[in-house]
Amino acid sequence: KQKNSLGKTADLNERIGLIVSVVSVFILFCLTTRALILGVVGEFVYKIGTGVLGCFAYPLFFFTLVWAIAKMRNRTFSIKKRYLVLIFAVLFFTVQILQIITTNAVISQLSYGDYLSSIYASDLTAGGLLASVVAYPLARFLTPIGAYLLLGIAILLSFILATIPYK
Repeated sequence: KQKNSLGKTADLNERIGLIVSVVSVFILFCLTTRALILGVVGEFVYKIGTGVLGCFAYPLFFFTLVWAIAKMRNRTFSIKKRYLVLIFAVLFFTVQILQIITTNAVISQLSYGDYLSSIYASDLTAGGLLASVVAYPLARFLTPIGAYLLLGIAILLSFILATIPYK
């Protein structure tokens, strides 16, 4: 058995990568085919995936699949923590903006609970239920335009903070 730089066996990485890749492929298959091939199971996975994560489920499980393949091949990704934080911050703020854009018509009409249940039941929102938890209060209290401005400034500040050199 080969050992990687962390001392873990390559066999363990292959097992983890295989399990994660099988799960990712299954979920991606259900997301793309819905009930067409797997019937009720495919529709169930589709509804849960898009209800909770929205359209963000597709790239999330695709990159999970890429990570799993890299794990099976005993590869590692090295990225500075500040850039990883930048990526997640920009991704979070962008998904919030897209969530407000895709649900703008119902934000002012529904209460918070009704909004969350309608988002979970709808097929195509940007971030699903998870993004709605933050997007609704932002859009409701700041108006959608105010939320866009705040989130845009947050993205800009994320880039500025990531480029400031520090030791």
